[in-house]
Amino acid sequence: MIKKTYEHSSLLYFEHLLAFKETTHFSTTREKGFSQTPYKGLNMGPTTDDNPIHLAKNHQAAARSIDVASEALFFTHQTHGANVVHVDSREQATPKADALITQQPGICICVQTADCIPILLYDPKHKAVAAVHSGWRGTMKHIVSRTLEVMQKAYGSSPSDVVAGIGPGISPEVYEVGPEVVKAVQRAFPYTWQQLINPGISTDKAMLDLWKANHQLLTASGVKNNRIAMANLCTYSNPAQFFSARRDGEKTGRMASGIMLR
Repeated sequence: MIKKTYEHSSLLYFEHLLAFKETTHFSTTREKGFSQTPYKGLNMGPTTDDNPIHLAKNHQAAARSIDVASEALFFTHQTHGANVVHVDSREQATPKADALITQQPGICICVQTADCIPILLYDPKHKAVAAVHSGWRGTMKHIVSRTLEVMQKAYGSSPSDVVAGIGPGISPEVYEVGPEVVKAVQRAFPYTWQQLINPGISTDKAMLDLWKANHQLLTASGVKNNRIAMANLCTYSNPAQFFSARRDGEKTGRMASGIMLR
């Protein structure tokens, strides 16, 4: 990803998505911003109990960096499920969902993360975009595959036309999980689970690769490998650049990843 630094924000962009001038997208870092400890930096999480004034300033700073109004940023109430919601208006009520899709210009659909995996999708043929929040539960529920299915039904999107970006999240080198999660991986990925699990530091634990799992889901759905970009940036291992719930506890900030049709 390419990093660009602005007066009050520092954002990341996928190079291959930047080629499509009819869209804009971003993933925030925690750098700059207005929030104070424990949310110090550019906290974008509307569901955190950060000072609302600081949160509004952070949204304005990020939005200004991509040359849109902060009112264009549309968030969802995430539930770690597999619900996909169409967004047709900025005034639409905040949905309970972990993936948003739209064909409406001027609405920047966003997901918030602090270790979970943000995924941005763009169908240049049918001019449709999606923002997906995929933690381990969402990954086991194949939420990104579900999002592609909904886009296909709603907009006629073919996965082979879709361009995808897998954003910053917790890396397989540090994401240690227990046996219950390993069993969930075995059920959700019966033929490839051994590619996603490595021995853990503790004898009863394992290391899970959410990046690879979501990459597998995209390609299995029909997205071409050369149309998928991986950030390969670990939120846990980079405290100066990213918030991390695993590292800092739930009382921490959130990054945002968003995409919009101009």
